[in-house]
Amino acid sequence: MSQIPKTAFVIAHFHENGRVALNTHSLVEEMTKSSHMIVFVSTNLNQDEADRLKKYAVVIQRENTGYDFWSYKLGIDQLGDLSQFDRIVICNTSFISLDPSFLVQSFTGSVDQIGLRGLTRCGEMGDHIQSYWLSFEGNRLLMSPEFATWWDTMLPLNDRNENINNYEVGISGYFARHGYPIRTLFQGTANQLLIMLSRAISRGSVFFNLKNKLQVVPLDLKYALDLNPTIFGWDFIMDQIKIVKIEQLKFNYGHQYLDEKLRNLSVLEKNYLNDALI
Repeated sequence: MSQIPKTAFVIAHFHENGRVALNTHSLVEEMTKSSHMIVFVSTNLNQDEADRLKKYAVVIQRENTGYDFWSYKLGIDQLGDLSQFDRIVICNTSFISLDPSFLVQSFTGSVDQIGLRGLTRCGEMGDHIQSYWLSFEGNRLLMSPEFATWWDTMLPLNDRNENINNYEVGISGYFARHGYPIRTLFQGTANQLLIMLSRAISRGSVFFNLKNKLQVVPLDLKYALDLNPTIFGWDFIMDQIKIVKIEQLKFNYGHQYLDEKLRNLSVLEKNYLNDALI
């Protein structure tokens, strides 16, 4: 009988009023069913929320510096001896999981391939797994010098763009260069990529410089791979992996038509969304 992989979760949290959304509580509770350790790192957390979470996780409260990646680093440091784990999942609270059981079960089964695995990937500023949910798969990766070097040399960068370039985008490139493949749960079909590209063109996010009206531009779906799928493919992601980014609901980047899709959600799913927007 194969041994159940030992999974640890590190959650980076921030809320301007220190609250934890209903969806995040549900996700943490689901994690406890199949994980060996959970570390919850927050830069602004009410004491009542902290006391509630301590039943499920190690709770760390810290100064608001270094963005999510500094929380990830402190959380991984808290895990101690990494040889006891087969997988470490880092995630933040910038998204809503409409089906926490599906999400957790998708990342607590057997380790099929050593490497990095996430929910979505984006080609903006370089091909990378979007770091709101990122899993380091395999004990050999966790115990590698590359893994140790990445986290040991990290600095608490406070410039947002610098943080994105070095860590959000940089982490995928770093491990890929060292021979660790990157892959994601969401895989857009050709039709979905075409729709995403059409949406971006219609909103002016992608454009072509045409010398005259008769000029034909070959439509290459590779352009769609550079788009942020949580914006231009938000509904496909909601259908396939049951998540939606909070910022997409608040600000509707790309001016997508949200209403019809959201009306068809279940009562629980609507509760998750409404609560997360408070």
